[in-house]
Amino acid sequence: TSSPMSSGGGGGSGSWLEQQSRAIKAGASSAVTSVGNGARQVGTKVAQTETYQASRSSMERFAENERAKVMAKQAQIASAKVKDGVDKGVTKVTDAAKGAARSASERAVDHGIGLAEKQLRAAVVDEYAPIPVQKFTAAAFDAVWPDIEYEVKAEMLKSLSERFDGREPAWQPARTVTFPATVRAWFLYTYFPYDQSPFAQLKWPSYWFLLLWSVLPYWGAMGIFWFLMFLTIDRSDEYQLINYILQFKSLQFITLGFLGTLVAVGQFYWCLTATPDRHSCDKNGPGLQIDFFYQFGAFWSQSFLSWIAFLMLPCSIRKGGSSSQEKVDEKASGGDTMRFLKGGYLRRMIGFDVAVFFLVFIWILVSATRPGVFGMSGEHWQFRATCYMAKTVYGLFSFPFLFFVIPPFNSILTHAIPTGYDEAGDCVRMLSSTQRLDKKRELGLLNRQTGSFSSPKASASGSGRKSSGGMRRTSGAREPNYSGQMV
Repeated sequence: TSSPMSSGGGGGSGSWLEQQSRAIKAGASSAVTSVGNGARQVGTKVAQTETYQASRSSMERFAENERAKVMAKQAQIASAKVKDGVDKGVTKVTDAAKGAARSASERAVDHGIGLAEKQLRAAVVDEYAPIPVQKFTAAAFDAVWPDIEYEVKAEMLKSLSERFDGREPAWQPARTVTFPATVRAWFLYTYFPYDQSPFAQLKWPSYWFLLLWSVLPYWGAMGIFWFLMFLTIDRSDEYQLINYILQFKSLQFITLGFLGTLVAVGQFYWCLTATPDRHSCDKNGPGLQIDFFYQFGAFWSQSFLSWIAFLMLPCSIRKGGSSSQEKVDEKASGGDTMRFLKGGYLRRMIGFDVAVFFLVFIWILVSATRPGVFGMSGEHWQFRATCYMAKTVYGLFSFPFLFFVIPPFNSILTHAIPTGYDEAGDCVRMLSSTQRLDKKRELGLLNRQTGSFSSPKASASGSGRKSSGGMRRTSGAREPNYSGQMV
């Protein structure tokens, strides 16, 4: 190529130099830019490489941590399995030892009861007595001994069960009740408290009120009381049904039988000797009260209620027993559950009571068929006297029921577990004398050092609590005074 100097003269040389200079600058600038871009790319690659290496290191550390956690968890699981296996082994050994000890204890109980049976039989059946007497006493012993054996064995097995399996709490605080449930709670707790002895009840004026109401033979008061009692008791509990029957029948002998006989003798003596020339039995004799037939009807309705309570026994349950009571009963009865049906010997006594009732009823019907009895003749007072005497005789024949309320015959003859009512009117297990003392200690009513009862003022100041819920404390015996809330 030709240079600008040869072809264009001297004037064009400056322009060419400028172009060349700009081209060189542009090339240099482009080279610098390329170098900068390359440097940046190199830096980016280096940064990416460092980030990748850092991420890889972090992932490796994370993987190592996860492997360590998995290994630790596996070690923990293995340790738990080993511990569980050791616990199961210890439990099996403990249960086996406990079962062996329980079996040995039960065999010892059976052996002791067998020895007691032989000794009692030898003491009751006298070998020098006449043969008929020996046979009678032996037959009576054979008839009663299984029931005695059942009660003794049941109590001893219950003690063994508490020793091996732990003792359940004897009592729980009563729930809160409001009106009108407080009336029922007061009625039941006052008459059948679960945590008071009979002598402690005698210190309650409210108990005396209910007791006199239950035996008052006038104006139908006695019938109303036992009708209300039947409506309010827990009729799903075996003991409550049995206790209702026995309470009524035993009081029936005392009030209608024994006292009724004394009243009849006194009235007959008075009406026969009051005037020397004639008797006044048609005016002052037994059964001539204005409300006599009302009392008579109320009395028979009470008997019907006692029979209804007996018919409800097969559907009842034992609320006084513990969780292991069923097993204890099965072992104590030796599997002979038919012999120890609900009610025990009370079933036979109810049959006897019904038979006496029908005989007395026939007596009244025969008297009612006499001429002029329902008329205005002088024979009318004799029918009233016959009804009175029939009721009295029926009460006297309730005498055998007294044996069912005397300890320990009540448990032997009925096999029922005693229950009572707490301050809320709930049917619960009856506390023993030891459990009553333990409860008083827990409530601060009993001095731990001296064993004497604390006064209400000292008890409140010592425990820092006020006696709430209207419970009045007197010598350890609490009388309920319900004001809406029970404690």
